[in-house]
Amino acid sequence: MKLFYTRLSRADRKFLDNHLDDISEKILKKCAGIPLAIITMASLLAGKPECEWSMVYNSIGFHTTDNREAEDTMTILSFSYYDLPPHLRTCLLYLSTYPEDYEIEKDSLIWKWIAEGFIDGKQGTRLFELGERYFNDLINRSLIQPVENWWNGRVERCRVHDMVLDLMRKLSSDETFITILGDNVEETPAPSSVRRLANLNRIAEHINSETMVTGMPKVRSYTAFNCFIDSRDQFLRFKLLRVLDIVDCSFEKGCHLEHLGDLLHLRYLRIRLNGSSFELPMQIGNLKLLQTLDVRQKFPQTLDVQGTLPASIVHLTELVRLCADKKVPDGIGKLVSLEELIILDGFIDKPKRFFKELASLRELRVLEFVTDDGMDESMLGDFMESLSNLHKIQHIVVDGSAWYADTAMWEAAGFVLPRPLHYLGWRLIIFSKLPSCISSTRLPNLAHLMLYVITMDEQDLKLLARLPALCYLNLSTESTVTASNINSSDRSFFQKLTHFQTDQMVQFEQPDKEDTSVSLHMWNGKDAMPFASRKSNDSRKVVPSGVMPNLEMLCFDVRLWALHW
Repeated sequence: MKLFYTRLSRADRKFLDNHLDDISEKILKKCAGIPLAIITMASLLAGKPECEWSMVYNSIGFHTTDNREAEDTMTILSFSYYDLPPHLRTCLLYLSTYPEDYEIEKDSLIWKWIAEGFIDGKQGTRLFELGERYFNDLINRSLIQPVENWWNGRVERCRVHDMVLDLMRKLSSDETFITILGDNVEETPAPSSVRRLANLNRIAEHINSETMVTGMPKVRSYTAFNCFIDSRDQFLRFKLLRVLDIVDCSFEKGCHLEHLGDLLHLRYLRIRLNGSSFELPMQIGNLKLLQTLDVRQKFPQTLDVQGTLPASIVHLTELVRLCADKKVPDGIGKLVSLEELIILDGFIDKPKRFFKELASLRELRVLEFVTDDGMDESMLGDFMESLSNLHKIQHIVVDGSAWYADTAMWEAAGFVLPRPLHYLGWRLIIFSKLPSCISSTRLPNLAHLMLYVITMDEQDLKLLARLPALCYLNLSTESTVTASNINSSDRSFFQKLTHFQTDQMVQFEQPDKEDTSVSLHMWNGKDAMPFASRKSNDSRKVVPSGVMPNLEMLCFDVRLWALHW
């Protein structure tokens, strides 16, 4: 009952103090204490008025057999599936292409939905943002399970419960939506009817035979997870492919992609191999409809991934997502449709040109790159100027070698970060002091911040604390900082923060028992200790409940100095 009403209360607060009425009791009895059934049923009812609950209960055909608990759970899941709007049904069915217990990357999944044509654009809404709504809808209906990143709380992946996956695979097979080979599933559909083909956890020699390939003229999507592929290029002979996804696979004779440029209908291409590197052919520039190109290796540190992407990629004018661990060629500024650019190797041989070309990517929403040698003052200026032109950017991460940034130069140039920004990973850009562009008025949507500031004071810390949407903060500084007089009734001190990580030693201190305020100390281990020692029997309440009320994880360093004899 508690689980049932807790799930309902997320959607409607009126159920918080509810009691178990007759229809709720009947529903819970049919759920037989199975958490998946309870959560799914509550999610199904959450969007419906109570007067319709009896109708829903009567519409579900429950079982009377010996195995009725499992069968009733599957019936509830089936009813929940058919209660979905058509676009969500299609997106959920597509999850049957993934192996059992697999953690599915959210972003890759959404871009595959887009490539398959499952997401219809609405005026003024980007397809990816619409796809995120679909993803969140499926989570809210408890049909997929969110997987949070343990260190920052972000939902970046999802899982599918085994019973949900079984149902999706059955429905996919019945509708000839997806054909699955492997992962304890061996379907035998008529080859001519296959539209989407998935190889899971197997030796993929059967599907790559010449006979099978030529007998499947209508294949639009080919997926392989954790497979050993004995043929070099047979899957490249599916000439109508829109989606080609090769993940965690090995090739007996190497991965040969000479004919990749012949797949003129391709929208989505991801190749992530185990234990071997590969080269994209120059002919990839022929793929004029390509939207996603993801060629990151699973273990790049163990492979020779040096080199540059083919110069012809700059002709892929429909490309919206580029992820690679190789250098990008000159001319990246021609890819004016790009929304995501993720380069995980030292990105270019001509960094100054790269930073200038960024200014042309006006649609950019996500920017991540790694630098080998940092950047000089001139390149930093070009980077700042380009960022000022990226008015739609929401996510920026800079990694690799540390850069030093003179904050005074930023201020003099009048640099302002784009207002839509919600993720800023600048831990390796070392600022002399806190830039004024990081403030509650200029960045009202900033939820994730990684920052290194050499000199900070109390005012700077309180400026960060007033960021209204901030949920995650990773803060490095060389200063000892104290934020004093923090009152539990003060609603402007890290109200939404859930994760706080710093290289300083953190201590909360209450001046005396009667005082309801508290001080937050961040000590660098070198200056005089800003807080006093407390005895173990000190009964003073250290942190009033209203101070940083949502904090779930606090991670900080404790300074221990070695004794020199």
